[in-house]
Amino acid sequence: MKTGVVYCNGVAINVDVALSRNQRRIGMQGRSYLGIDHGIFFIFPNSSSLSFWMKNTSIPLSIAFIDNVGAILNIEDMIPNSLDPIESIGRAKYALETNQGWFIDNGIVPGDKITF
Repeated sequence: MKTGVVYCNGVAINVDVALSRNQRRIGMQGRSYLGIDHGIFFIFPNSSSLSFWMKNTSIPLSIAFIDNVGAILNIEDMIPNSLDPIESIGRAKYALETNQGWFIDNGIVPGDKITF
C-alpha cells in the first residue's frame, strides 16, 4: 500500500492509501496497532453510498465519509469486530479511518474539508 499525508482543516494525518479493490476490501483487518496521527485513506473509483464494517478489526476506529470535492459528509465511531454496517449519509468517493476520537480531538466535524 502507498503512503501519504491527508490534511483535515490543516491538521496532518499520515495514511496508508487503499487504491485497489483488494486493499479497500482488507482495510485495517488483522492489524493490532495504529499509530497516533495515522490512518487509512480509501479512494473509490466513483462516488456512491459507502458501507464499512469492522470484521477482524480489533482497533476502535472512527471513519469519515468524504464526497468528491473533499467535504466530510459524516463521521462515525466503529466498534471492534462488529459486522454491523456503518454507512455514508450521501454519495462518498473517499473514506478516512483513524483511531477512535481522532476527529473529535482535532476539532474536525462534518462539512470540514479534506485535502491530499
